[in-house]
Amino acid sequence: ADHDEVAGQILDRAVDELATMVKTAVEKLQLGSAAFPLALAGGVLLGSKRVEDGVLARLEAHGLRPTSVTCVRQPVTGAVILAQQLLKEDTP
Repeated sequence: ADHDEVAGQILDRAVDELATMVKTAVEKLQLGSAAFPLALAGGVLLGSKRVEDGVLARLEAHGLRPTSVTCVRQPVTGAVILAQQLLKEDTP
């Protein structure tokens, strides 16, 4: 991305889209200006400091400041933990 203008444009668009997704989720959950934790996952976010920093900067520009930012290397791990918790809750 540093030496390829088109690649840089693709990453900048990814930043815009990812920040918009977080903003939309915050709005749908009606969090307003409430504090919220943010988990970052996926190859693009975790593989590019430019994208990670860009998303956080765009969120701040929208007045959104996560209380914490956690990088999740294996998102499936969280899904398995949630499934285990749900199974325990449903077990008599």
